[in-house]
Amino acid sequence: MRPLISIALFISLILVILKWRYKLFNTLFAISIIRKLAVRLAMNFPGVQSKLFDEPTASRNNY
Repeated sequence: MRPLISIALFISLILVILKWRYKLFNTLFAISIIRKLAVRLAMNFPGVQSKLFDEPTASRNNY
């Protein structure tokens, strides 16, 4: 019976986190140190920096 209760509590915790994930992220990222750390970690992922700071190509600049 105890493992069943543990599994039910774990699933409930996951569902609560999924339901309020954006509110939790906004609360966490309101703290500047955590926000800076998250940006540094995100910039280490391949392709993130190039997508954010991509130079416009000639095909996009139709003047």
